[in-house]
Amino acid sequence: MRHLAIASGSLAELQTQLEIAGRLGYLGPEITEVLGQADEVGRMLAGLHRSLKA
Repeated sequence: MRHLAIASGSLAELQTQLEIAGRLGYLGPEITEVLGQADEVGRMLAGLHRSLKA
C-alpha cells in the first residue's frame, strides 16, 4: 500500500511537470494524449489500491 501511495504521488508530480512543459511550449498537441495516458495509469493505481484494501 505504501508503494502505491508513492506511485500516486510520483504520477501527480509527473502530471504537473507535463503541464508546465506544455505551457512553456516544450510539448505540442501530443500532450493531450500523454496526459490521458497518465490519467489512465492513475485510475489503474486507484483500482489496485481498492482491490488490495478489500
